[in-house]
Amino acid sequence: MARRALKALLLALALISLERRARAASFPDTLSVQLSACLRSEPTESAFAAAIRSELEADGVRRITDTVAESEGSLLIRIECDAALTAQVSFKSNHTGRERLERISLADAAPSARARALALALAELVRSSWSVLDAPSGSSTSVSDRVQSDGAPPSEKAKKKEPAPSASTASSTQNTQSTQSTQSTQSTQSGSAPAAASSAHAERDDGADAPLRARSAQRTAFSLAVSARLRWFIDYQSLLLGGDLGADFRAWRLRTELLFGSASDELGSATLGSASLCLGYRVLDTQLGSLRLAAYPMAALGLTWLRGASMNASTRVDPATGFYGDLRLLLEAQLARWPLAPTLAAEFGRATGFEARAGNRTLGSTGGFFFGASLGARY
Repeated sequence: MARRALKALLLALALISLERRARAASFPDTLSVQLSACLRSEPTESAFAAAIRSELEADGVRRITDTVAESEGSLLIRIECDAALTAQVSFKSNHTGRERLERISLADAAPSARARALALALAELVRSSWSVLDAPSGSSTSVSDRVQSDGAPPSEKAKKKEPAPSASTASSTQNTQSTQSTQSTQSTQSGSAPAAASSAHAERDDGADAPLRARSAQRTAFSLAVSARLRWFIDYQSLLLGGDLGADFRAWRLRTELLFGSASDELGSATLGSASLCLGYRVLDTQLGSLRLAAYPMAALGLTWLRGASMNASTRVDPATGFYGDLRLLLEAQLARWPLAPTLAAEFGRATGFEARAGNRTLGSTGGFFFGASLGARY
């Protein structure tokens, strides 16, 4: 049984390694980050910079620098002092010269959450754009209209590609210039109105979506969770039931956990349980449609207890209380798009605890190798 458990743990670690490599391909190894902010209140510019650096490094950027020449990509952020507290963002691949521009409004987020909201939005921008921006020029990867091969506007590129007029056509061009000037002026004016309207509409769309992105980032940064839980100790055929309550902050997970069990036979009865504080860190996070899958190595510390009674009146059973600890690997599936997201989790690990025995028979245990499952919700 222990050998099968070890194989399952090795398989889980292999999947985690594959996921990390896949995520690393979505980010540049080195990224230059330059931030300028016109701020009149908290958080400070240093708080924004620290949150951005922390989020990018957690997502897979190996080194963040201030020097553009030493980096594969460059990220330029300028936070304005307008009413919407707009962050003007430019993300560029230094290999291909392609650039993506974004506007993110931070005014709708609480002041304490603005640095975190901007950091999450920038990490998502880098993740979704890097493979497109850094693709070779001959690649079939589609590039959006907002991504250009250099900083020049499309009209200037068209001018560069137009051949110079020859001497034989110069006179005819001059003869028709006067008759065409009025028509070209009218067509330019009529054509500029839809273009300006389209640009204004795109800016309004960006301004409308940015607060939604900021609020979504604020919600995903911190969440509360509760679940019902069962645990089966393999070696002792012992079942404990209980629950947990806690919170998730970014990749960290904190839980308080209570488990109880009881058993009896012709010799006596026993009640046992454990109470612990659990801490975990998310090493796998992937989305499959509306289903979000995550993996957490976790550790727990707390107390375990054993209370017993003998059917023989002359036999006395002393209560016992001691240290409890366990290490586990938890795999979780969550319907993340729901406001109150249902979660289903399975775990495997090993714990230290008590064993309750009646003669040669084990009544229950709070220690040893275990499998567990939980069903709950997160908000």
